[in-house]
Amino acid sequence: MNNEMKDKYQLSPILLYFLLFVSIIDLGILSYQKTILHFAGYNAWISVFITGIGVHVIVWMIYRILSSFKNEAMDVIDVNRICFGLIIGKIFDAMIIFYFFYGAFLMFRGYLSIVQVWLFPGMPIWPVSLVLIILIYYTVTGGIRTINGLSFWGMLAVIACVLPLLFMLTKYLHPLNLKPLLNHSVTEIMLSSKSMVFQFLGVESLLMIYPFIQSPAKSQKWAHFAVLTSTALYVLLLAITFMFYSENELKLLVWPTLHMYMILHVQFFQRLEHVAVSILCITIIANLSLSLWMASRAARRSFSIKQHRSILVFLFAFLLGAVFIKDYDNLMAFIDPYSATGFYLLFGYIPILFVMMQFKKNRNKP
Repeated sequence: MNNEMKDKYQLSPILLYFLLFVSIIDLGILSYQKTILHFAGYNAWISVFITGIGVHVIVWMIYRILSSFKNEAMDVIDVNRICFGLIIGKIFDAMIIFYFFYGAFLMFRGYLSIVQVWLFPGMPIWPVSLVLIILIYYTVTGGIRTINGLSFWGMLAVIACVLPLLFMLTKYLHPLNLKPLLNHSVTEIMLSSKSMVFQFLGVESLLMIYPFIQSPAKSQKWAHFAVLTSTALYVLLLAITFMFYSENELKLLVWPTLHMYMILHVQFFQRLEHVAVSILCITIIANLSLSLWMASRAARRSFSIKQHRSILVFLFAFLLGAVFIKDYDNLMAFIDPYSATGFYLLFGYIPILFVMMQFKKNRNKP
């Protein structure tokens, strides 16, 4: 188990913040309000806090898992070998690879759907797909440091898209929409929290990034800070959305965040929602590049497949899948299984690894 990284490939602990932030805040920020509304109504803001707390616990577990053996820079591939052995470990490795690839593909096709609806309704899907694929390939082949640099700009893109809503929608907000504050059961709020887990998927990227961090123990505070700021952003945007729309109006919208942009007008920019979709492209490319980098690196470490070859295979599959899935409604059928898998990965697989690694660590003590 030799997974030591050369200094030129490693990241400063603070840089982990940008990778995790972009992994968590992605395309879902345009539509999550409607999803969590289903169970808890306008009490769903409580669910976001609960999910955020749960994700903080998972981050703590991941650090405990990967730091179980102080002298080793481990990732999830090493952990699978330790916990499950060579054969079963490779089965789990294959599932992890497919999970990262599948999540990246859903993000890719979801963004194309938004581009089709909001920017180029009459344009074929393949030219836009091809441009994105070229940009993603260039970023992924640049390595983790290139992806991290783009993630910084991806974080700024998210802030640039959310800040106008905070300041320009004030006169349109109705705070009384948030009342009554507690009119749903604990069960309904917990179900809403479960559906919110989908928006925090990406934090599990720590399982692959960990060996590339200089002084990993010092990076834990930045990982928690990324979760904290993501939670705050989700809560803030959710509150604005709830105060802007009535509950019945919100149920009819697919991308509530973009619809709020439609009433905003500034000089030189008549359609701000077009600007927001274009700017978010930076965030989406950073997110996709990180996911494909993790999938290709896992394939290299577990199955000795050269990284650039697996990247080409993944991107070719992206192009085929983008043409095969016709619209956003068809895409939703593929999102539900991924959401369920992500929930059990965070709150099932990772806790099991935590228990097993703690047991092995204690057993190995002299």
